[in-house]
Amino acid sequence: MIALADANNFYVSCERAFDPRLEGKAVAVLSNNDGCVISRSPECKAMGIEMGTPHFRLRGREGLVFRSSNYELYGDMSGRIAAVLGTFTPEVERYSIDEAFLDVTPYLRRMGKTPREMAVFLMDRIQQELGLRSTAGVGSNLYLAKIALDITAKHAADFIGELDEDAYRRLLWDHRSLTDFWRIGPGISRRLLTLGIQTMGQLAMAPQEPLYKEFGIDAEILIDHAWGIEPVTMQDIKNY
Repeated sequence: MIALADANNFYVSCERAFDPRLEGKAVAVLSNNDGCVISRSPECKAMGIEMGTPHFRLRGREGLVFRSSNYELYGDMSGRIAAVLGTFTPEVERYSIDEAFLDVTPYLRRMGKTPREMAVFLMDRIQQELGLRSTAGVGSNLYLAKIALDITAKHAADFIGELDEDAYRRLLWDHRSLTDFWRIGPGISRRLLTLGIQTMGQLAMAPQEPLYKEFGIDAEILIDHAWGIEPVTMQDIKNY
């Protein structure tokens, strides 16, 4: 069983952990040289502030608090998160500065917890020790853990998503848009649309020859993911 932990609004959350006076305020973290918004608090989102908005367009906006990006702080907090996760399992693989995969299968067996109970415990530990709120995706493979985090967890009351292959097909085969799925950007989505494919269910059922003609060997990845299959394991990543 794979878990993927993600710190919510990571840069803003780090700034709040460093300066608790920012809690509850509309905080926007700006890119290098204060160019544009690269992280925003929920209060910022409620004000309609979009990611990538240039700073000069927001100057003078009442109620907004700006912070210049502090990558030394964010890197330190990322390392602290990894250390907390490492207390659950030595099998931790960072995916990005604020996301990390964990193979929690031995932990579940040892502690007798369900995947959801494990996720709650993990999220509580991150908040208690670092002051960061987090979201978790749990899946029967790496891909499903990522999709559980990206799509289902963000709409769950407890911010936990849980998917196996059956649940993935039942819940997400009709989900739109395709760009919500890992590795499918606007370009791939448009190319799939030329083949009449708008959902993962349609992709799973589509004839494979046109897919291989359009995408080459990459069609194999698309087809696997349409079925919720991911052959790469944590051990494969470690070996690589």
